[in-house]
Amino acid sequence: MELFAEVGDPERRGQASPLLSWQQWASLLSDSGFKQRRCVQGDGFLRVQAVILAQRAPPQRERAILNPSLSQGVAFFTGGLGGLGLLAARSLVEAGARHLVLSSRSGRVVGGSENDWAWLDACEADVQRVCCDASDEGVLRSTVQRLHAKHLGVRSVFHAAHHLVDGILANQIAPNFAAVYAPKVLGATVLHAATMCARLQMFNVFSSAAGTMGSAGQSPHSAANAWLNTMADYRRCLGMPGQSVSWGAVAEIGYAARAGADRRANLSGSGAISRSMAVSALRVSLHESNHPSFVVLPADWSRLLGGASEVHGFLTPYAHFRASAPARAARVVAQGTVDGKPASQAARAAIGLGDVLELVHVIAGGVVDADTPLMDAGVDSWGR
Repeated sequence: MELFAEVGDPERRGQASPLLSWQQWASLLSDSGFKQRRCVQGDGFLRVQAVILAQRAPPQRERAILNPSLSQGVAFFTGGLGGLGLLAARSLVEAGARHLVLSSRSGRVVGGSENDWAWLDACEADVQRVCCDASDEGVLRSTVQRLHAKHLGVRSVFHAAHHLVDGILANQIAPNFAAVYAPKVLGATVLHAATMCARLQMFNVFSSAAGTMGSAGQSPHSAANAWLNTMADYRRCLGMPGQSVSWGAVAEIGYAARAGADRRANLSGSGAISRSMAVSALRVSLHESNHPSFVVLPADWSRLLGGASEVHGFLTPYAHFRASAPARAARVVAQGTVDGKPASQAARAAIGLGDVLELVHVIAGGVVDADTPLMDAGVDSWGR
């Protein structure tokens, strides 16, 4: 008792124990935002003790801190009427943006995102919908130029347009790559050139985890998104805003949810991104215009890498999740087998350089000399 009195803390004066009383706990919980609580006090010699159940009130959605000039200019979206595009637009408005132009090839809201559009349509911000095909160089350039002509001008770009042509690599042809590259690669190139003189605060490209990790049956999609990642890095090297957010399969909204890719992602171990997780990732990208590019992938690494014999590159830190190498790695034994298969059968299944060159010839429609230096093939700093 005397020791607590000497401390001089009025809240501790008169206590016989360093422990908080249940009344003090109740007050502390209330001050910490736990407005709903239930206290069950003991009887007899347990009267000084109690069990307290408390529930914190749902937190208000945090407001991202943006550069003040971003709220004054126009935020221009390609693919802005799809799932992630509309969700990003909504997050931008909640963060303080007041002028948005959402463009898409059709000008129609994608199914499953009607509620997000209704919210944007009813908000106080100036949100416009326009038809603009990001794969049409002339249309996209003239759309951006018209926005430049207005007194506000374009201050941020969000490039979310995409197109998919799925199929195994042997069934792909050059026009498929061109169709996928058109909205993503050509669209980003036009936006880059059309906003060179604009005082941009953000240049955000919506990429895919396929561009980082690859995706079976989606070689054009993987290649286009890998290009986007490099393009964002290139802009940053020039001292210009550039950010690539590589998304995994998003549940509830967008193409992945409509095509069932979110369910497949959960089964494979790459994981499906919930709406709340997507909102959190968007907050990160909007909070700081110079934030580095990042990947959104709620992976179950033990499942995703469980069957891998080797792990390289950026996945190296997760290599310990894979199955043990002796159980997975191919090995040749004295009896002339490879993992129990005849060596001749394994050799027939192997792919040699000639097979690769033939595949490139079929897909690209041209002959590639394997001895040509990469620099002579046009791979410079953009292909780092």
